[in-house]
Amino acid sequence: MNCLIIDKVYAGIAEEFSKYMNVKTADNLPSTKEQLIAEIGDVDVLIMRVDPKIDKEVLDAAKNLKIIGVCSVGLNHIDTEYAKEKGIQIFNAPGMNANAVAELTFSKMLDISRGTFTANYDVKVKHEWDKYKFVGRELRGKTLGVMGFGRIGRRVGELGRAFGMTVVAYDPF
Repeated sequence: MNCLIIDKVYAGIAEEFSKYMNVKTADNLPSTKEQLIAEIGDVDVLIMRVDPKIDKEVLDAAKNLKIIGVCSVGLNHIDTEYAKEKGIQIFNAPGMNANAVAELTFSKMLDISRGTFTANYDVKVKHEWDKYKFVGRELRGKTLGVMGFGRIGRRVGELGRAFGMTVVAYDPF
């Protein structure tokens, strides 16, 4: 069996898979669609993140493909219906990046509440600093509304509570 890795993923994947099959990591990461089409002909297992889009053209070039392993949550970059028609199984990684996304969410909340983008611009470009202009607002004591309370939403809620926020959430499920 042959495995092709077309994006920067955890190195342990190649190490573990190489115990059971031939593993090749594409030369340029992430691979372009053209590069993938040229390399996918004899591949049984494809490991990727979100680029390039796996459409009918790519799937038709994959003569032996049995599995697509996606090191992310979403599958909107793969023609899942056509892959299913061809008997290709697709596996994703729910929750894999939940903490990273939640931390990024809080990073942006802090940037906005503290005005760091504008302050950075004033210092770097205008070469001025007005300490009264950038007092900002604390997150503590504020209410955080979370839409969707899956893995990411729950983690955002945990961080909100750690910041002393009141957390309210909505999830249709």
